[in-house]
Amino acid sequence: MPSTMEELERIAVQLFEARRLAAYDDVAHVRLAFLLLDNAAEISLMRTARAGLVWAEKYRDLAESLGAAEDLDEEGKALQLDLMSQAISRKRQDKIESNFKDLVTYALGASGLDLPEEYGACAKALHRFRNAAYHRDHLHPDILQATNSIYFFLCCTFLLHEKWVMSEIGIIPSGVREILGEDTPQGTGPKSTGSVQMLTRAVAEHLLKDLNLDVQEVASALSRHLLGRLTALEADLQKIESETFPGLGRDFILRVLQQLPEDRRAAESEPPANFLTRQLPVTSGTLTSWRTRAESLQRTDEVLKALRAFADVEEPLTTLEKPVARFIDEIDMEVQREVDRRLGK
Repeated sequence: MPSTMEELERIAVQLFEARRLAAYDDVAHVRLAFLLLDNAAEISLMRTARAGLVWAEKYRDLAESLGAAEDLDEEGKALQLDLMSQAISRKRQDKIESNFKDLVTYALGASGLDLPEEYGACAKALHRFRNAAYHRDHLHPDILQATNSIYFFLCCTFLLHEKWVMSEIGIIPSGVREILGEDTPQGTGPKSTGSVQMLTRAVAEHLLKDLNLDVQEVASALSRHLLGRLTALEADLQKIESETFPGLGRDFILRVLQQLPEDRRAAESEPPANFLTRQLPVTSGTLTSWRTRAESLQRTDEVLKALRAFADVEEPLTTLEKPVARFIDEIDMEVQREVDRRLGK
């Protein structure tokens, strides 16, 4: 296991490199920056979660020890219930350690990270988008640029409020000294020392200062991210309409997509009787309202309002993007099959 000082150096260098890569104007570099930021957010949140889990495990072990005792009196039973209320089941701990959504919920809640839930909602949204950035290379640079701006802001904020299991004082790592420069606490010499907590705050504040991202920039970055994804979605819907359902209109396409079976066996069955009448979450009017809300988001003057407005649109947008992506893949595969057929393959 690396020491806490080594962990700090790794995440500091990772954030620094993400910012450097994000400065390029091409998908290859900007995409790598986004993947680094997503990993940095997870590592930072996991450190905070560990600070809570280590005590939750102790409470669980103590409660289980009391439960194994024979003839436990009322006072003992009351103590066991109190310990269990502060413990976490092994199943939930496994989820926290393996699922980003559960990790964020715990780190911003029970573990005591002093941040409103909107920060967590936005982090979950960007992590969902991470899958698209990882698996689909045709994302537009402007979408990723905006995403990197807000994710970098979140990573630095998580780092600034991090909780630690234990304190460590030691020689300041060279990677941290190089990043902080004149902002290095207690001097910049190779033998300078500092505490992990002090250095973590110094790194976070230094990177946030260099980012120079004010409320308006946060809101603008979130707005650009949503508008970029909506533009890509609309292009995909146009492709589906022109190549599969010409002349049937956007609302019919959306109705098909939202009732699209997830496997081929289900696709071969008859459509439901209420296929044309069922009330569905997204219509063409919904898409218009999403765009309007995304455009107005850039004028938001409070970070929490901006994060909340972003999450309110991003979550249903992600739900729709999944069947759209599956349908586009089917179209592309059908085109390839036709090309292969004509070439005699």
